[in-house]
Amino acid sequence: MTAERMPQTIIAFDLYGTLLSTESIAAELAKLYGEEMAKALAARARTLQLEYTWRSNSMNQYQSFSDVTRWSFRHATAELGLELEPANEERVMNAYNGLDTFPDANAGLEILSGEESVRAYVFSNGDPSMLASSMSTSPALAKATRVLPPTRVISVEPLRVYKPHPSVYENLVELAGRKGDPGSVWLVSSNPFDVCGAVAAGLKSAWVDRTGKGWLDGLANGTGNNPTIVVRGVDEAVREILQSSPKHRHVGLNTTATLPLDFLARKNFSSSTAVDETATSRLGLGEMCGIHAAISHNVTTSPSGTLEMRLHSRGPDHLGRLTIAFPDKFSPLFVSLTSTVLALRGHDTTAQPLCDQNSGSALCWNGEAWRIHDKPVTGNDGELILSKLVAASALGQDAILGTLRAIEGPFALVFVDRPNRTLYYGRDRLGRRSLLVKPDDDTFQLSSIADASTAGWLEVEADGCYSISLTAGNFSPTVEPVRHDWDSNGELISALGMFNATIPEGPQELTEGSEAVSTLQNHLLKSLKCRVQGIPVPPGANQSQARVAVLFSGGLDCSVLARLTDDLLPKDQQIDLLNVAFENPRIAAQHKDIQVDQLFELCPDRITGRQSFAELVNSCPERNWRFVAVNVPYSETSSHRTTVVGLISPHNTEMDLSIAFALYFAARGKGLGQTGVDTEPFPYATTARVLLSGLGADELFGGYSRHGIAFQRRGYEGLVEELTLDVGRLGKRNLGRDDRAMSHWAREVRFPFLDERLVKWAIETPVWQKCDFGNDLAGEGGVEPAKRILRLLARRIGLEAVALEKKRAIQFGARTAKMESGRTKGTTVIGANEAT
Repeated sequence: MTAERMPQTIIAFDLYGTLLSTESIAAELAKLYGEEMAKALAARARTLQLEYTWRSNSMNQYQSFSDVTRWSFRHATAELGLELEPANEERVMNAYNGLDTFPDANAGLEILSGEESVRAYVFSNGDPSMLASSMSTSPALAKATRVLPPTRVISVEPLRVYKPHPSVYENLVELAGRKGDPGSVWLVSSNPFDVCGAVAAGLKSAWVDRTGKGWLDGLANGTGNNPTIVVRGVDEAVREILQSSPKHRHVGLNTTATLPLDFLARKNFSSSTAVDETATSRLGLGEMCGIHAAISHNVTTSPSGTLEMRLHSRGPDHLGRLTIAFPDKFSPLFVSLTSTVLALRGHDTTAQPLCDQNSGSALCWNGEAWRIHDKPVTGNDGELILSKLVAASALGQDAILGTLRAIEGPFALVFVDRPNRTLYYGRDRLGRRSLLVKPDDDTFQLSSIADASTAGWLEVEADGCYSISLTAGNFSPTVEPVRHDWDSNGELISALGMFNATIPEGPQELTEGSEAVSTLQNHLLKSLKCRVQGIPVPPGANQSQARVAVLFSGGLDCSVLARLTDDLLPKDQQIDLLNVAFENPRIAAQHKDIQVDQLFELCPDRITGRQSFAELVNSCPERNWRFVAVNVPYSETSSHRTTVVGLISPHNTEMDLSIAFALYFAARGKGLGQTGVDTEPFPYATTARVLLSGLGADELFGGYSRHGIAFQRRGYEGLVEELTLDVGRLGKRNLGRDDRAMSHWAREVRFPFLDERLVKWAIETPVWQKCDFGNDLAGEGGVEPAKRILRLLARRIGLEAVALEKKRAIQFGARTAKMESGRTKGTTVIGANEAT
């Protein structure tokens, strides 16, 4: 498409003392030592804090900012003849949580909330965990994630030097996508040394002079490293920068409605926060997105404020809009498209919605196309799909459907075929991405997520692709879309293959050396390869920090995925293992003498998680594994309940909620990290944007208790029947619900067991080569028959203990089930007033 936008303006904000006021720390000190002494102590600690960072730089002996801060207060209190008891030291450190923003900072962020020509960052000496904690607990910044999302928080820690070292500013410029062009990046800071360092590195800078004394720095005056502008507040800095910077071309939707259709096809009406908007055809690009589409006779149909915020949480790297008009003599029709983007397969971001400049057709694409027509996708998948759909459009509907059926990978999409006045939408045949539909009196809406304050949203079935005519005379918001099966002949299980219902004539032994075990290993490695390789370095991270995290209960499925992922990634690249445990009041009442921290360690998934972590460390000692203990107090579960209820809507049962809680908090990835079995835990938030889930293995390889029961009752015939039903229901699993719960944190979950080619092979493999219920229950070396093929693979790759682990549902392993009452049924409907 034709690029009509100017590059975005990059503004990086220092955090402590620029956006966040540290007055509450002084207030905490005043409670301990009195107001006058607190002022002296705070001033001296700040001086020592700066001195320590500069000494660390000079001596090349980096220590974390949290430690530097703690040592500064110890030094200052000792110097002033004061005592700092451990409990009081923690009070001082905890005061960095819940800091208020300066009023002028609030005003500046408010300006940016409506300004789409700017991409803002936080750039700080703070270490990642300290920054994450300060920002998430600051009332104002917690609400400003649209302007300053967690993915755009840059710490100096990966470089192990502090400001004003030149390398940290070079890193900022590179992570902002402006390598080689530092002059296009602005730094806003109240710290003179920070401003000087930025200017010396070639950046522009705004010094926030809240005292009004003016710029007095003699060294800067002598070296020419003065700030570009001096301002009294962050809001003034933002206004000055905007006035001096080129903006995006921006056309409102009301204006769009009056433009001719051929103009709409040529222009990209995108309000973007893309990392690099100068190109949309580079190799290695793919995205996870939030998408919204509305068909209406009204031009100004766009997502509600709440819905747009939820879409932006899924895709913080870009937000774009496009409206396509379909003229009619009496009643024109408009399709309004909105996309948010999370870039996951390259170092640049491609703006969406995608639009073909010749035909005017457009695509909202949320997914990963690994292969199309059996050929691997090496370029931007969304652009490739759009080009193929546009070419197919000239050949008719069958060609379009043929193209969509040829896509392998998880996706949800909306395609506007403008020449043929038809809109297509759907989810992949296994339903791995969320898409909801809401027809009402005025508008037909599609969205990745619901505006849960309004009723009427339904899950789009994954049973095919749907089409709607965009001829004004034929359109009604309540029209029944036409369904087109993913399987054109309607005979394949999950539209992928024919289930092998062969019954063995005699005993068939499955062993570690069986060909089926080798074939499964090869399929899993191929599936994982396209899902874990080629992921760009996450914002604010370095080359060795985690790009992939595993949803890790310590069970069979996730442990095998973690172990095989080790074979595919460079050894210096960290892999995070996210293990979630909840404080369940019912369980806590049975252990009144045990502290909450100990209760977390008693959760079944925590126990198996630590055991399997130890086995992975022993099996793959060269890998930097990081076990992340995600501990969720009941108070935190309660405070997030309304949010999670809204995210999983229209799913609305207690079982939905208990499963979603576990996935939601695990995906947040914030807890206590450990790099070894016996190492000291430390506060940690994962940098990974891609999560791996073992879902699907139970359905494919007979892992549920009902599979064993079916065999006991009716032998292999009953087992085949039960597995056929399970595999046939894969597309009806609650993967859309799970996608909504986890993508809220700007992370994409990937399901290696649900790779189309792996599923097809599993469907077509005889049942006794997957779950060996026909042999002695002890099996080979004590391996039970349920999922025996996967258990034998675990043994083959060195996970002996994992191979023996029993199946356990996530809501029971993490203890999210039945928190309030043991009598609550999973099918109980959540209170309607919660879904807001």
